[in-house]
Amino acid sequence: MSPRDLTNSLYSAMGFFLIKLMINRGGWCVNITANSIHPGVAVTNIFRQNSVMQGVMNKLVKFIGKNVEQGAATTCYVALHPQVSGISGEYFADSNLAKASSLGRDIVLAKKLWDFSMNLTQKNTESHKSN
Repeated sequence: MSPRDLTNSLYSAMGFFLIKLMINRGGWCVNITANSIHPGVAVTNIFRQNSVMQGVMNKLVKFIGKNVEQGAATTCYVALHPQVSGISGEYFADSNLAKASSLGRDIVLAKKLWDFSMNLTQKNTESHKSN
């Protein structure tokens, strides 16, 4: 994974986090919940294209990170556990409620991303209708 790919991945994750803010502030009558999670640093094959980097990362993560099951635990907890049923608009780390960064709580930035996304999807929908 190149530095550019990593940056794009981080922006994508923050984008999902900010869209979640807008979904939860929108007041729409829908029966969904939208939460954000941080799985932590876990052993993955994300560097599979670079065997040297994959080896280094796997060794490093073994000391400071989580195995696959531990990495998936927060996602599974938020998706399935009855204690989380009905909770929406929150951030979870290590299977617990956590406080998001100031950037992740920035409602002005979330609104900008929401408006930009709505504009893009509207343009895409209109172009498909004309075809």
